[in-house]
Amino acid sequence: MKHENSDQSIKNQLNIDLPEDSDHAEVALKAGDITLQLAAYMGQLGAPEKKDALMEIYFRKCPRHPSVAVMIMKRGDEKLKAEDYEGAQTDYQLVEENYADTIVYESALNKRAICLYELDKKVEAIKVLTKYMNLLAERRIPGTELLNAK
Repeated sequence: MKHENSDQSIKNQLNIDLPEDSDHAEVALKAGDITLQLAAYMGQLGAPEKKDALMEIYFRKCPRHPSVAVMIMKRGDEKLKAEDYEGAQTDYQLVEENYADTIVYESALNKRAICLYELDKKVEAIKVLTKYMNLLAERRIPGTELLNAK
Protein backbone atom coordinates (compact mmCIF):
# COMPACT_ATOMS: atom_id res chain seq x y z
CA MET A 1 0.00 0.00 0.00
CA LYS A 2 1.10 3.51 -0.70
CA HIS A 3 0.78 4.74 2.89
CA GLU A 4 3.13 2.04 4.27
CA ASN A 5 6.19 3.85 2.87
CA SER A 6 5.14 7.04 4.60
CA ASP A 7 5.16 5.57 8.13
CA GLN A 8 8.77 6.42 8.87
CA SER A 9 8.40 9.82 7.25
CA ILE A 10 5.39 10.58 9.46
CA LYS A 11 7.26 9.47 12.57
CA ASN A 12 10.30 11.53 11.61
CA GLN A 13 8.20 14.64 11.02
CA LEU A 14 6.36 14.24 14.31
CA ASN A 15 9.41 13.13 16.31
CA ILE A 16 10.39 16.66 17.25
CA ASP A 17 10.74 17.93 20.77
CA LEU A 18 8.96 21.22 21.28
CA PRO A 19 9.58 22.82 24.65
CA GLU A 20 6.39 23.30 26.65
CA ASP A 21 5.38 26.92 27.26
CA SER A 22 7.56 28.20 24.44
CA ASP A 23 7.16 30.25 21.31
CA HIS A 24 6.36 26.97 19.58
CA ALA A 25 2.94 26.53 21.21
CA GLU A 26 1.12 27.22 17.95
CA VAL A 27 3.30 24.70 16.09
CA ALA A 28 2.72 22.09 18.81
CA LEU A 29 -1.03 22.66 18.57
CA LYS A 30 -0.94 22.25 14.80
CA ALA A 31 1.22 19.10 15.11
CA GLY A 32 -1.37 17.63 17.48
CA ASP A 33 -4.18 18.46 15.09
CA ILE A 34 -2.34 16.90 12.14
CA THR A 35 -1.49 13.78 14.13
CA LEU A 36 -5.14 13.30 15.08
CA GLN A 37 -6.20 13.76 11.46
CA LEU A 38 -3.64 11.22 10.27
CA ALA A 39 -4.74 8.72 12.90
CA ALA A 40 -8.37 9.12 11.86
CA TYR A 41 -7.37 8.65 8.22
CA MET A 42 -5.47 5.45 9.04
CA GLY A 43 -8.56 4.21 10.85
CA GLN A 44 -10.65 4.89 7.75
CA LEU A 45 -8.13 3.02 5.61
CA GLY A 46 -8.48 -0.02 7.85
CA ALA A 47 -4.98 0.28 9.29
CA PRO A 48 -5.58 0.06 13.07
CA GLU A 49 -1.91 -0.57 13.90
CA LYS A 50 -0.91 2.64 12.15
CA LYS A 51 -3.77 4.51 13.83
CA ASP A 52 -2.66 3.22 17.23
CA ALA A 53 0.98 4.15 16.54
CA LEU A 54 -0.02 7.69 15.58
CA MET A 55 -2.21 7.99 18.67
CA GLU A 56 0.72 6.90 20.86
CA ILE A 57 2.85 9.62 19.24
CA TYR A 58 0.03 12.09 19.87
CA PHE A 59 -0.27 11.16 23.56
CA ARG A 60 3.50 11.23 24.07
CA LYS A 61 4.35 14.38 22.08
CA CYS A 62 1.24 16.50 22.62
CA PRO A 63 0.31 16.08 26.31
CA ARG A 64 -1.11 19.61 26.58
CA HIS A 65 -3.11 19.51 23.34
CA PRO A 66 -6.71 20.58 24.07
CA SER A 67 -8.16 17.23 22.93
CA VAL A 68 -5.75 14.84 24.64
CA ALA A 69 -7.84 14.18 27.77
CA VAL A 70 -10.93 13.49 25.66
CA MET A 71 -8.93 11.15 23.42
CA ILE A 72 -7.53 9.26 26.42
CA MET A 73 -11.09 8.92 27.74
CA LYS A 74 -12.25 7.64 24.35
CA ARG A 75 -9.49 5.04 24.35
CA GLY A 76 -10.40 4.07 27.92
CA ASP A 77 -14.07 3.77 26.95
CA GLU A 78 -13.15 1.43 24.09
CA LYS A 79 -11.16 -0.73 26.50
CA LEU A 80 -14.00 -0.68 29.04
CA LYS A 81 -16.47 -1.78 26.38
CA ALA A 82 -14.11 -4.65 25.50
CA GLU A 83 -13.95 -5.52 29.23
CA ASP A 84 -10.24 -4.66 29.41
CA TYR A 85 -10.69 -3.21 32.89
CA GLU A 86 -6.97 -2.94 33.64
CA GLY A 87 -6.25 -1.02 30.44
CA ALA A 88 -9.31 1.19 30.87
CA GLN A 89 -8.52 2.04 34.48
CA THR A 90 -4.97 2.96 33.45
CA ASP A 91 -6.32 5.44 30.89
CA TYR A 92 -8.81 6.88 33.38
CA GLN A 93 -6.00 7.18 35.93
CA LEU A 94 -3.96 9.19 33.40
CA VAL A 95 -6.83 11.65 33.16
CA GLU A 96 -7.25 11.69 36.94
CA GLU A 97 -3.57 12.43 37.55
CA ASN A 98 -2.90 14.86 34.70
CA TYR A 99 -6.10 16.51 33.52
CA ALA A 100 -8.10 17.62 36.57
CA ASP A 101 -8.90 20.88 34.78
CA THR A 102 -10.85 19.22 31.95
CA ILE A 103 -14.52 18.44 31.44
CA VAL A 104 -13.86 14.69 31.42
CA TYR A 105 -12.17 14.58 34.83
CA GLU A 106 -15.25 13.63 36.85
CA SER A 107 -16.25 10.97 34.34
CA ALA A 108 -12.72 9.53 34.53
CA LEU A 109 -13.05 9.17 38.30
CA ASN A 110 -16.43 7.47 38.01
CA LYS A 111 -15.31 5.04 35.29
CA ARG A 112 -12.03 4.31 37.04
CA ALA A 113 -13.94 3.34 40.18
CA ILE A 114 -16.08 0.98 38.11
CA CYS A 115 -12.98 -0.64 36.59
CA LEU A 116 -11.31 -1.03 39.97
CA TYR A 117 -14.45 -2.67 41.32
CA GLU A 118 -14.48 -5.09 38.38
CA LEU A 119 -10.80 -5.85 39.06
CA ASP A 120 -11.75 -6.72 42.66
CA LYS A 121 -9.76 -3.74 43.98
CA LYS A 122 -12.66 -2.61 46.13
CA VAL A 123 -10.76 -0.49 48.66
CA GLU A 124 -9.13 1.55 45.90
CA ALA A 125 -12.47 1.74 44.06
CA ILE A 126 -14.13 3.18 47.18
CA LYS A 127 -11.37 5.81 47.53
CA VAL A 128 -11.80 6.92 43.91
CA LEU A 129 -15.60 6.86 44.17
CA THR A 130 -15.44 8.95 47.37
CA LYS A 131 -13.27 11.49 45.57
CA TYR A 132 -15.84 11.56 42.74
CA MET A 133 -18.78 11.98 45.13
CA ASN A 134 -17.00 14.80 47.00
CA LEU A 135 -16.52 16.67 43.72
CA LEU A 136 -20.18 16.24 42.87
CA ALA A 137 -21.26 17.37 46.36
CA GLU A 138 -19.27 20.61 45.91
CA ARG A 139 -21.37 21.58 42.90
CA ARG A 140 -24.03 24.18 43.39
CA ILE A 141 -26.52 21.80 41.78
CA PRO A 142 -25.04 18.28 41.93
CA GLY A 143 -27.71 16.68 39.76
CA THR A 144 -28.54 13.01 39.60
CA GLU A 145 -24.91 11.91 39.29
CA LEU A 146 -24.44 12.28 43.06
CA LEU A 147 -27.48 10.11 43.79
CA ASN A 148 -26.28 7.50 41.31
CA ALA A 149 -22.78 7.49 42.82
CA LYS A 150 -24.15 6.94 46.32
